[in-house]
Amino acid sequence: MVDFKYAFSPAGHAVVSGHTPYVAISDLHSQLAPFVYPPLAAWLFTPFALLPYGVASVIYFLFTIAALWGGLALLGVRDPRCYTIICAWPAVLSYFQNGALEGGMLLLLAIAWR
Repeated sequence: MVDFKYAFSPAGHAVVSGHTPYVAISDLHSQLAPFVYPPLAAWLFTPFALLPYGVASVIYFLFTIAALWGGLALLGVRDPRCYTIICAWPAVLSYFQNGALEGGMLLLLAIAWR
């Protein structure tokens, strides 16, 4: 969960402590995954900053799975084989590994579609 560990969790901690979630331009070369999202996204990660990292990462991982499955369910995907194929797809495995925001965006787009 590279994005969560190096971008989202530190951004949530920065907002909770009253600092900016963004890295100075001079420090960009030393960051593995700097936070580049809008400020609202940093605010969404503040609840995770209140938890220990291990607990927060497990909860976030479960959220990524639930968001993906919830988005597919809202779009009308009912066949369990589709869920299996989608979860074994290399791009989705990369999404799970990185802990990116695509599942949440899929869920929001599915809600908007409905």
